[in-house]
Amino acid sequence: EPAAHSHGVVPSTVLVDEQSRRERLWQKVQVLEHLRRLYKKYKTAYTEEYHGIGKTPIIHTPVVKPTILRPEVITPVVERPTVVRPTVIRPTVVRPRVVNPSVVRPTILRPSVVRRPANGIPPVIAPDYDYDYSEYDYGDYPAYDYYDY
Repeated sequence: EPAAHSHGVVPSTVLVDEQSRRERLWQKVQVLEHLRRLYKKYKTAYTEEYHGIGKTPIIHTPVVKPTILRPEVITPVVERPTVVRPTVIRPTVVRPRVVNPSVVRPTILRPSVVRRPANGIPPVIAPDYDYDYSEYDYGDYPAYDYYDY
């Protein structure tokens, strides 16, 4: 009779799950090993190609570019006549001298400004009426509660 495992699974099922898990892990290890071998293979091939290891050296023959022979071009000598330019006498321009008119500024009479005394704030003058400090009757107003506002 199969005994119940601590978390309620039958041991035979646990063994099957464990075996399939191990098999999946083994397949992953095999794939990783294959990738590692491929990487090493390509890496060594690249370094051999880069450093030229194991190859016969290729001797490069110089490439000779074709030369084009062009005939010598003779430029004709052309004698041009000497051009005599007439000397032009230009008239001297006499510009009139502009005299700026002098601006007459009128004397402005300004009223004298009454300045405040520089000794600070002027004193506060008491009001010329007596304030009634007697009790006020609020009975004229209806009774409002604080929450009515």
